[in-house]
Order: sequence, then C-alpha cells, then structure tokens
Amino acid sequence: MDLNNAWVVITGASRGIGVTIAEEFAKKKANLILIARSMDGLKKTCDQVESLGGKAHAIPFDLEKISQIESKK
Repeated sequence: MDLNNAWVVITGASRGIGVTIAEEFAKKKANLILIARSMDGLKKTCDQVESLGGKAHAIPFDLEKISQIESKK
C-alpha cells in the first residue's frame, strides 16, 4: 500500500503502541496527526517520526474530556 503523503490520525501517540504505530507509518512517508495528553511525549514522537522521514503534527488533548473536543471545532 502506498502511503506516501497520506494523512493518518493516531491517538495515544505519546507512548507504547501509539509510538510504534507512528514509527511504522513514518517509514512509509505518511503525514501524521498525533494526539495524546502529554505534549512532552508528543514532542518525542514527532522527533522520532521526522528522523524516519515522516511528517508529524502534534495535538495535545484528552479525548475523554468532551469540553476539550468541543473547543477544537
């Protein structure tokens, strides 16, 4: 599957399986939108993605908090 320049949204992207998924998509040159509660963790994931040739945009917020979701509209 050609993912070059495809857009992928990953939640939980600051640790664990979210980071691993981001790394795999980065290797395929996908553009990533990374979502997690921790901006520090997101920054690390963005750096890793970019070192693998992908592009990443970090969005820090908690998907469990409806008010944060509503404010992103």
